[in-house]
Amino acid sequence: MKISPLYLHQINDDSLPCWPVTWGVPLNQGELTDTAQVSLEDESGSLLPTQARALTRYDDGSIRRLLVTSEPAIPGVGRQSLALNLDQAGPEAEQGAAVGEDLLAGAAGDISISKNSIVFDTPHGRFDSFMTAGGHLDDRLGWHIDGFEPFESGPICAGVCVRSTFHREEKEILQVRLTLRVFRSTPVVLCDVLALNLSDNEFIELDELRLHLRRQEGNWRAADYEIRQRPSIARSALPLEVRAEKLKLSIINPEGTQESAGRLLNFNETWLAASGDSSRTVVALRNFYEYFPFGVRIEPSEMVVDFWPSWNKKPWSLKQGAGKTHEIAFAFLPEDDSEWSSRAIGYAVGKPPLARTPVEVYQLGGVFEELLDYEPERYPRVETTLFDIAFNRNKGYGKMNWGDDYSALYTNQLRGKGHIVWNNLEGDHPFHMWRQFIRTGLWQHYKDYHDSILHWADVDFCDRSSKESDEGALRVHSAAHWTAGTTPSHNWAEGFREWYFATGDPRPLEILEKMADWIVKQAEQGQFEAEPEPYVRSCGWGLIQMAAIQETLERDEIRGIMLKLCGDLLDYCREHDGLTMTMPTGGSWLPKDNAFHTATVVIGAYRTWQLYGEQVAHDLAITASEAFMDERTCTPEGIAVYITGPEQAFPMQQAAGFAMGGLACAYYLTGDERYVKRGMRMLEYCLDRGMIVDHMRIPGEFLQIGDDVILNVTMLMPNTQLLSYQMRGMLLFLKAAHKTGMLKEVDYRF
Repeated sequence: MKISPLYLHQINDDSLPCWPVTWGVPLNQGELTDTAQVSLEDESGSLLPTQARALTRYDDGSIRRLLVTSEPAIPGVGRQSLALNLDQAGPEAEQGAAVGEDLLAGAAGDISISKNSIVFDTPHGRFDSFMTAGGHLDDRLGWHIDGFEPFESGPICAGVCVRSTFHREEKEILQVRLTLRVFRSTPVVLCDVLALNLSDNEFIELDELRLHLRRQEGNWRAADYEIRQRPSIARSALPLEVRAEKLKLSIINPEGTQESAGRLLNFNETWLAASGDSSRTVVALRNFYEYFPFGVRIEPSEMVVDFWPSWNKKPWSLKQGAGKTHEIAFAFLPEDDSEWSSRAIGYAVGKPPLARTPVEVYQLGGVFEELLDYEPERYPRVETTLFDIAFNRNKGYGKMNWGDDYSALYTNQLRGKGHIVWNNLEGDHPFHMWRQFIRTGLWQHYKDYHDSILHWADVDFCDRSSKESDEGALRVHSAAHWTAGTTPSHNWAEGFREWYFATGDPRPLEILEKMADWIVKQAEQGQFEAEPEPYVRSCGWGLIQMAAIQETLERDEIRGIMLKLCGDLLDYCREHDGLTMTMPTGGSWLPKDNAFHTATVVIGAYRTWQLYGEQVAHDLAITASEAFMDERTCTPEGIAVYITGPEQAFPMQQAAGFAMGGLACAYYLTGDERYVKRGMRMLEYCLDRGMIVDHMRIPGEFLQIGDDVILNVTMLMPNTQLLSYQMRGMLLFLKAAHKTGMLKEVDYRF
């Protein structure tokens, strides 16, 4: 059997002899059991050496989610189409990448791991690597490697997670995880460095955190480099230092200091290549400017990557349970090797060739069946709106903010007590960007997904907490990302699920395991009880989160929680003629029908039904969705409202977009087109307004001019909190509108 197409997008002009690329592919039950019978086929019909791994399996042992890795040649900018063979092994490849005892081996050389260093024994020199850190007031911390765990082993790719700790007087202060990947043919080491506060301290403060790569013999003489705002490759004598400061890049070398200031929005990547003794060592740094403060320095015998530089003069205050990942790469090459240019490697690290399994292949494997194929010519208005609401959001810069955005609403409400309130990617923005990427293949969506999912994992996810109820969940939108706690109504797992299925990376799997433990504790504490009244928001989002976890982990206790919750909500819904939720209004607490939160239950029940096929989930989705069909949750014009009640019953994009998703689920379960007709009014409303997002009708901010105070009536800036809810519903609904032929009625017709 052959599955095609699998796409490979190269967005850089530079070609490469090869580069490691990984696809995640969903399969139907019974299609494949043995990964040895898997190969990739290029456009010429040639079979490529392929590495395959089963991520999840069906009950009969066949593979549900497959991960395939290869090293195809990468021509200049363009798209390749590949096919996946499930019954034909590729050419037998010699073991080019492998994990052994204290050893990782690949084309870049052998990497040995000891208690106090990582040694790179390459064909072009031997290097010793280690880390240093300074605590507050420049107190030196001791570093040692605790061990490593393999997560991938040849022949194409081998990877290990090296766990290390910094100590002060035998007490752990900081954990650092180095995820190292090497390859059969590509002479690079991809290195993700995660610094994480898993200590008993609510905060730790670091004056510096550095990774050193030191030559054991010989010296470098000069370095080529390219950074933002530099139109071409420059060359410098040593020592050379490049600094990413706030809104500024500095280059410091024997000739003095040069500075580039401004918004720096061009897409040049940051890399440096030190040469000497007939060898060349390349270091490439992803998101160098965005992750300020950030630095790299090259001395004649040493490279130093400053994850938190001492020149910043301000300590890094790291909350318990939070951290930061920096993605870097080293390449070890002959000085005159024109086949592997430093620029091509630097760009491949910063903007890698993108492996994309498109919508139609997902749907063949029974995944994303309700997702509409990309239709820019047939539905230009819809596709343009989707791009706009995804791409044109505000962005936070800096090490702990990049990937997230802020809430103007909550900031103006002073919820941050004078500080910016960050959205913490409420609504699972990474998941929506992933779905948009597999639909469109657009680099912008991939980058937004990648940067936001890393921010989520590093900063917003609580990996450790002295407050047990917070550990294993995402923190609610708040000042500094972490001044609020956790709750089932603000937790999402679908983005992490797709990260794992697309890459096989061990990090999202670890996060999902912790989320599962947290969910079980929440259930034990009564968070999902429907009596005397369910907290609809927590129940609905809880079902959506649990469904995503179960697709990855299959925990029996969570299945039980999901089905019991569906039964309890169905009973409540029938007894009370719908779902109500207590909301504040007019100074008192009254039960209110709520389109936005009811939609979470409908979508959560639909996901439960998809997973288990249980009638109780089917009936809950249909019964709850009836609330969208009358004025209990909608205006007389048929547009969903956030909260019913005389003072708050106004149409709202966020609610309309989300209600569309609930109506779509009802249609997919019944085939009844009246649900789609109802949703079309809401789709028109959202398309007409585009990025003009209103939330709770609080428009702008108060301005004081002299003795006068005015309310500056402006629409709020788009952000992930509001747009994610709208996009979730639209991406569920569009396929239903297309299947019924109604979608053409809202788009441009030529």
